[in-house]
Amino acid sequence: MSEGPVSFGKPLAYLILLGMGGGGYYYWSTAPVTFEGPRYAIKLPHAWTYEAKDLGMAARGPLKDETAGAAWSAYHLYGTLIWPEIGLDKFPKQPDAHQAIEQDGFKAILVTYVDGPWKYRGIAVARPDSIIVYAIGCPSGMFEKNKDLFEKSVRSLECAR
Repeated sequence: MSEGPVSFGKPLAYLILLGMGGGGYYYWSTAPVTFEGPRYAIKLPHAWTYEAKDLGMAARGPLKDETAGAAWSAYHLYGTLIWPEIGLDKFPKQPDAHQAIEQDGFKAILVTYVDGPWKYRGIAVARPDSIIVYAIGCPSGMFEKNKDLFEKSVRSLECAR
């Protein structure tokens, strides 16, 4: 009564191809933008654009509720290191709060600061010969809605070995 073995080859292949296509589209529509600076890399939110400047960058892009955000980074060489004071001094405004952490195997501080009508989440990382500073933010009223996105971007900073 049996007609032989049942072959799931073609239907399974179609399902796999469909899944790969859907996964590829999802990644293409949500993938972060990567900026590679001198001896460091940062992942910016999807659809952001950046302009490389000297040893850093300036970036802009869309956020939730059709708000625009901004980000910047800088790479500073230094001589004598007094940590964390030198890291805090590299931000344009005095941070409201800071927290000591380890980022990619290096000493770092996470900060939150207000610059005019904008609020930023930032990080300063102490490398053996330099300091990398990065901040991302938006208008103060929209900061809490985008805080998770900013935290993810700040924590994405990777240092070259």
